[in-house]
Amino acid sequence: DGCSIIMNHVDRLCPNTASLCEDLQDTFPFAYANAYLTPPASQAVAAHADDRDVFVIQVYGQKAWKVYEDVPIEYPYPHEQVGKNGMAVPPPILEGPCSVDTVLRRGDVLYIPRGHVHEASTYPQGDDETIQPSFHITIALATFDWALSGLVATAAKKTLDEVPEYRMAIPLDVGMHYNAQDIPFEQRLQLENQIDVALEIVRKELTTERINDYLRQKYRWHTSKSRPQRLERIAQSQAISLDQQRSEDNAAILGPEAMKRITMESWVRPSSPDEQSLLDTVRPKQAPAIREETAEILSKILHSAQRAEPVQILQLLSLVNTDDTRKDAGKYVCDLTLLSFIRSRVERGELSVVG
Repeated sequence: DGCSIIMNHVDRLCPNTASLCEDLQDTFPFAYANAYLTPPASQAVAAHADDRDVFVIQVYGQKAWKVYEDVPIEYPYPHEQVGKNGMAVPPPILEGPCSVDTVLRRGDVLYIPRGHVHEASTYPQGDDETIQPSFHITIALATFDWALSGLVATAAKKTLDEVPEYRMAIPLDVGMHYNAQDIPFEQRLQLENQIDVALEIVRKELTTERINDYLRQKYRWHTSKSRPQRLERIAQSQAISLDQQRSEDNAAILGPEAMKRITMESWVRPSSPDEQSLLDTVRPKQAPAIREETAEILSKILHSAQRAEPVQILQLLSLVNTDDTRKDAGKYVCDLTLLSFIRSRVERGELSVVG
C-alpha cells in the first residue's frame, strides 16, 4: 500500500552487515546500519539532514537520490536536524542546486556528509519509466558524538560536577533582570569570581588525556551493546555455511532448508504427494494479508507453476496467460515479492527445488 519498512540496527541481525560494521570499526570508532525497503513509486522519508555521516549501499532495485548543495546548519547536533521533529527544511535549500542528482542501482554506494539535506524516492525518473522497489542499507557514523564542542562541554561539566560548590544554585537575582547591570553588585561579583575559578579548574583539568578517556569509555559502551549480537550472528552464519557445504550432495528439495538457497535463477516444479509427506516440520502459518491485486497475480502464478514442468523463477510471470495480468504484474509484483512468495511455497512443500 505504498508504505516502507525501516529496520534500525540491522547490523545486529544480518551476519554480512555485522561483518561490514566490524570491519569499519578498524578505521572508525563506531558504525551501525539501518535498512530501508521502499515499494515502487514511493518515498520512505521526506527531505532532511542527519546529524551523522552516512554511506548508502544499494542492495536491490533502484532509487533516485538528491543531495542539496547548500547546508542549512553546518555539522548539526541531534536537535538541529532539519526535516525532522517539526524542524522544517528552509525552502531556499530545496529550490537551490544539487551536488548529487542520480539513480543508485544494485552495488552503487553514495556518501552523504553530516548536515547535507537529501531525499530519495522510487518514482520513475525522466524517460526511464521503470518502476522498481528499492532495498538499501545505510551505514551510519555518528560523527556528532565526536565533535570537539560537545566533548569539551561534557568533559567540562564532568570536571565541575566534582566540585560541590558548582552543583549549587547560582544567586537568585541572576536571570531575573533584563540587564545584568541591575543584578546587585555583591551577587554579580560572586558569580564573576565563580566563573573565573571555574575556567581555571577546567583549563587545568581538561586535557587531551581526559577527553581520550571519556571517548574511549563511550566507544566501549556503544560496542558492548552491539558487538556480542554481531559476533553471534557471524558465528551462526559460519556454522550454517559449514553445514550447507557438508550437505550439498544431499540437499533438500522442499521445506525450510531448501527455501534458504533459492534465488531468482533457481528452478522449481510441483511437489509430489510423496515428497510432501517427507516434510517433517510444522508448516508455517498462513502468510500475512497482502493487497488484493498482488494476491490475485500470485495466485495465478502459483496455479500455473503447479501445472507446469520445471521452470526458472525468472520465467514464472510468463506463465500467466493474459497480457493485462503481465502488465499489472510489473506494478504489483516485483522480483523481491515473487522470490519471497516462491520461497514461502517451497517452505510449505507446495513447490520443490530442481537440482
